[in-house]
Amino acid sequence: MEKITNPFRFIIRKRALAVSFLLLSGLCLIPSADGKQLSAKELFQEGNKSYEAGNMAEAQNLYNKIIRQGLGNAHLYFNLGNTYYRTGQIGLARLWYERALTESPHDNDIRHNLDIVRSRIGEKQNIGKNWFRENASLILWTAAAVNFVFFTILVMSLYDQKEWLWWARWLSGIVFLAGLFFTAMTVSASRQIYGIIIDQRVEVRTGPGMENRVGFIVPEGQKVVVFNTLSSWKQIGVPEKGLKGWVQNKTVKQVSVMSNW
Repeated sequence: MEKITNPFRFIIRKRALAVSFLLLSGLCLIPSADGKQLSAKELFQEGNKSYEAGNMAEAQNLYNKIIRQGLGNAHLYFNLGNTYYRTGQIGLARLWYERALTESPHDNDIRHNLDIVRSRIGEKQNIGKNWFRENASLILWTAAAVNFVFFTILVMSLYDQKEWLWWARWLSGIVFLAGLFFTAMTVSASRQIYGIIIDQRVEVRTGPGMENRVGFIVPEGQKVVVFNTLSSWKQIGVPEKGLKGWVQNKTVKQVSVMSNW
């Protein structure tokens, strides 16, 4: 039996949900087995009960019903990742932990579980870890504030030639240029697409087709960069090993999700 010195955190997330979710939950009603209409909030609560009772398959089913409604947040993704980990589906567990981290990049429980998954598959470098990506919201809001200050001082200096305004204009101009740099880096980082291998021992081929030779193998749960999509194939890369090749679409799932609640 595998020994894990740093135990996995299987805690269930029950924290109060966002107002946006509470508003949507009343509109997203799903029939239960007895015909009763369940809201997304009720599905989340029922999923938690199944999780605590050890019924991982039922918890997965209930959580996924919410996601199919186009709803989701870090708490739901974290819980769903735990159910997949406990049923031995390491790839899907990694996928939902990564999605949870996207929603809550500074959550220690999510990072803790991700680190253990990474250690299990021997992933040495944390692919996709990027300071600009993790602090995108802060950077963009700060850049907006700097822009406002810079242009305010610029306008003021057109009507007043005081010395302090001259110095303020140059200082704010330097900060403004730095803000442009950080904004550009943030936008660049946010455009990178990442995926998770969800099948066991996926063969990565030199071209988009089964007739191409196998270049290397990637394990289930490996995080990869997604470069291109062609028909039923995706071009992926493993930066830490300098590898690139093609896999079938069904073997890799994209980390980023468009919905939120």
